[in-house]
Amino acid sequence: MAQGNTPTGAPNGVVMPPLDPPGLYTRYASSQSTVLGWVQVVTGCMVITNAIMSLATYKDDAIAGDLFTGVLIIIAGACGVGAGKYKTHAPIVGFMVLSTISAVFAVCAVMVWSVAVGEVNEKYADTDYVGVATATGCIFVFAYLTESVVSIWSSVIACNVTCCTQRGPTVSVARFDPRLGAVTVVVGGYATSSSSIPPTYLQHGSMPQPPYYNGYQQPAYGLFQTGGYGMQQDPYGMPLQQQQQQQQQQQLPVRHTTISHGAACGRDADFGVDPDFGKIRK
Repeated sequence: MAQGNTPTGAPNGVVMPPLDPPGLYTRYASSQSTVLGWVQVVTGCMVITNAIMSLATYKDDAIAGDLFTGVLIIIAGACGVGAGKYKTHAPIVGFMVLSTISAVFAVCAVMVWSVAVGEVNEKYADTDYVGVATATGCIFVFAYLTESVVSIWSSVIACNVTCCTQRGPTVSVARFDPRLGAVTVVVGGYATSSSSIPPTYLQHGSMPQPPYYNGYQQPAYGLFQTGGYGMQQDPYGMPLQQQQQQQQQQQLPVRHTTISHGAACGRDADFGVDPDFGKIRK
């Protein structure tokens, strides 16, 4: 976004890129997100089904935490499928957050159920379903191990486009000389074209002009904003008229004047100048 104020007839300034250019999430691994999302949905269903079975097989140690964990995993997987389809900010962030939480729960559940499987023979040796209890615990360990790997990788691919490469709100100040016209500016890897800003975007009087300094009008301020968090203004060096005068003084040729011996005697004097200007007789 660019706004500015230039004198009438002055060339236009610099076009700044928007904060979120179109297609910012085109690099998102949508195919991986879809696959990982469906894997999480299946894993969540497996955890919920096995949790219902564990209420009967683990009478003394049955807990309802696996039911809620399974629901969380299914929701995370649904966000992953949606993120792979739409590639928008909300489902990608939801996929990343829920996958991170699921990874923490899954790692803890792996340790809990690994210990539970080792104690099955000791606690349930006199029951008829000791084998079922062992199988149930092994299914939990397998499901949570799978969820640990899948959820960690899901968080990585989601964070790759939301945390690592997303630009935060910034304010950029660009200096430009109205005599040079439009230039190309690169901000955050996105280059703008070298086209001028339409006159409708640069309306005279949109902001106060700089004050006069030593009888010269200073160049107009240029406002350039990215991120929507305010603007900054900066004049381009010294006044434009003063710059032009200095350039003209630097380009003026040096004249060499010689006086002949006759001038010292009161006779006619010969004044010579640089060959570019010819010779003058007086």
